[in-house]
Amino acid sequence: MKKITLPKNEKTLLIIWFAINLIVGVFVVNDFGIGTDEPIYILYAEETLDAYNSFFGLLYEPVFDVKNLQYYGPAYVVTVSWITRFIPQILPKIPSIDIWHYSYFLLFQLTGLCLYAMIKRWFSSWTAWAVLVLFTTQPLLLGHSFINPKDIPFMFFFIFSIYLGFILADIVEKPSPVVSLNKPLQILKERWKLANSKKKALFVKVLKMTTMFIILLGIITPLLIQSIIVFFYSADIHSWAGNIFYNFATQATLAPVEDYVSKANKLFFRLEFFLIALTLITSLFYFVFLVAKVSQKSTKRYSLSFLNQMKSISLKKINIGISMRQILRNMITWRVALAGIILGYTISIRVLGPLAGLIVVLYLLLKGGRKSYPLIFAYIIWASITTYLTWPYLWSAPFAHFFESLSMMSNFPWGGNVLFNGAIYSANNIPDVYLPVLFNLQLTETFLVLFYSGFVLFIWQILKTEVRTDFLLFFTLGFLLIIIALIVMNSALYDNFRQLLFVLPPMFIVIGFSIEYIFTKIEKKWIRIFLIIALALPGIYSSIKLHPYEYIYYNSLIGGTEGAFRRFEMDYWRTSYRELALEVNHIADYEENIAIVGDSTFLPYARKDLIITRNQDANLEETGGYAVLTSRWNSDLFYPEAQIIKSVKRGGAILSVLKYIGQK
Repeated sequence: MKKITLPKNEKTLLIIWFAINLIVGVFVVNDFGIGTDEPIYILYAEETLDAYNSFFGLLYEPVFDVKNLQYYGPAYVVTVSWITRFIPQILPKIPSIDIWHYSYFLLFQLTGLCLYAMIKRWFSSWTAWAVLVLFTTQPLLLGHSFINPKDIPFMFFFIFSIYLGFILADIVEKPSPVVSLNKPLQILKERWKLANSKKKALFVKVLKMTTMFIILLGIITPLLIQSIIVFFYSADIHSWAGNIFYNFATQATLAPVEDYVSKANKLFFRLEFFLIALTLITSLFYFVFLVAKVSQKSTKRYSLSFLNQMKSISLKKINIGISMRQILRNMITWRVALAGIILGYTISIRVLGPLAGLIVVLYLLLKGGRKSYPLIFAYIIWASITTYLTWPYLWSAPFAHFFESLSMMSNFPWGGNVLFNGAIYSANNIPDVYLPVLFNLQLTETFLVLFYSGFVLFIWQILKTEVRTDFLLFFTLGFLLIIIALIVMNSALYDNFRQLLFVLPPMFIVIGFSIEYIFTKIEKKWIRIFLIIALALPGIYSSIKLHPYEYIYYNSLIGGTEGAFRRFEMDYWRTSYRELALEVNHIADYEENIAIVGDSTFLPYARKDLIITRNQDANLEETGGYAVLTSRWNSDLFYPEAQIIKSVKRGGAILSVLKYIGQK
C-alpha cells in the first residue's frame, strides 16, 4: 500500500485549521450550559480517582454511589478530572465546567483529524479536506462537542483505535487485500449462458414459486397470529390455554387484545427480518466460496483473495506453540504498545470499545494470516492491561464484571419515554424507522446527497473493480451491521441517537466516493475550494443561528427546528437552563421560591440563597415565585396563566421558559 505522508504545506494547513478551531472554541466555550449527565459524571470521576487509594482493590473494594455508572468505563472522565485539579491553580478564573467542555471540543477536533488521516488511506488529499470540513461543520456534532462527556470522547477514541490498528497492520509487508465481485460475476454469467436450458427454466420456476410463497406467507401470517392470540386471550384462566397465556402476560386484563396482536406481529416480523438477513448473508458467503473454488487461478488478484486469507485462518492451523519470544518482541514495539493502550483506554470509556479491536484484528488476519498471531496476542495483552488498570469496577472480578457491563450497557438502559414524530414511545419500544429517520433529519442536506450517491458508487466499485478490506471492515462493522443489529434487536434508544455518534465517522468515509468522483471532473483548484465551502455552508449557517444549542439541529426535510418542534426531541439535556438561571439571579428577590422541572442543569448557575424545589413538590400558587420549565414533555405549558418572564427560543422552537406566579 502507499505510505501516507503529508507534504509540508499540507501539514501547515492542517495545523492552521486545527489552531483556528481551537481558538474559536476558547471564545465560545463559556456560552454552553451544563448537560444533564455532566454533574453525575464529574462525581463518578472523583469517586474513581479516590478508588486508586485502595491500591487496585487490594486494600478494600471501592464503592460507587452513582447509580449504574460503574458499568461505564471511567478512563476519560478520570483524566479530565485529574487535569481540572491543576489548571485552576494556574488559571484560577477559568470555571472548571469550561475545562470539561473544552476537553470534549478538543477531542471532536482530533476526531476530524483522525477521519482526515483515514480518508487519506483510500482517497486524495482534496477529498480528505472536503470530508474534514463537512464533518466538523455538522451542527449536531458541534453542539455535542461542548456538552457531551460520554459520546464525543468515545467517538474519538473509537476511530483513533481503529486508525492506530490499521497503522499497526502496515507492519505486515504485504499488499492490502481487496474485495471485488467483478470476476466472479463474469464467471457466473458465462456459466449461466452455458447451462442446460431445462435447468435454467427449472431454476426460474423455483424462484417464482418461492417468491409467491413468501408473498402469501406475508399475507396469511398476520391473520394466523391474530387468530392464535385471540384464542389464548379469550381462554378461561383455568384452562390450559389460559394458564399458558396468563403465565406470560400477568397484566393481561389491563391491556386490550389488539396490543398483544400488535406486539406478536412485531416480534414475528423482526424474527422474519433476522432470518432473511441471515439467509442472504449465508448465501452470499456460500456463493463467494463456490466462485472462489471454481476460479481459484483467475481470482488471486481480485475480491475473493480475502477468502483465501480466511481459509488460512482455520483453527486447525493455529500454532498453539506460538513463541512467547515473538509476542514479547511485538509487545515492546511502539506501534503495538500504542495501539493496544489506546484500545484498552477506549474499552474503558464504553463497553462497545472491543468492536474497534475486532475490526483491527480481522484486518490483521486478512492481511497477515497466521504470521499476524503474535502481533494480535501482543495487541490484546496491552489492551487488556490498560482496561483493567483504568476501570476500578473490574478489579475485584475482571471477567464477570466486564460481561455484566456488556449485558447492561449494550441495551442502553433507561426507563423513560422518547418523543418521535409527534408520538410518545417507551425507549424499549421505538419504531423500526427511528434511526433511519433521525439520520436523515439531523445531518445536513449536503451530507445526505453525498452519502447516498457515495453508497451507490461504493457498491458499483465492488461490482466493477475492487474495494480494500480495511475500508470495507470500517464501514460495515463500524456502521452498517451496528445499525441493522440495533433495529433487528429493537434495542432501547433515547436522546435521539447520541449514543451512536461513533458510527458517524464510518458514514462519512462513504462520501469519499462521491467527492472523489466530482473532483475528477473538476481540475481548477479555486472551483474545488468553492465547492468545499458550499458543502459546509448549510452547517455553518445553522450553527450560527442555533448557537449555543447546535445539537437541536434538524434540516429542511422536516422544516428545520420549527418544523420538528413538539414532534421530535429538542433540548433534551436542558442546557438552556443556564440562560434562565442567569436571568433569575438578576431579577429574583433574596430567598425567592423557584420551582423547576429537572434541577441538575440549573443549580450550578443559580444563586445560593434561592429556595429551589422540584416542580412536583412546589406550591407556587400559594407561595408565589418563579417556575423554570423545559419544553421537553411539554412542561413549558404548565402554569398557563402565569407571566412569561423569559423564553429561550431557537429557529422557532421553544427550549425552556421562565414564568412568574404571583402569591395569592
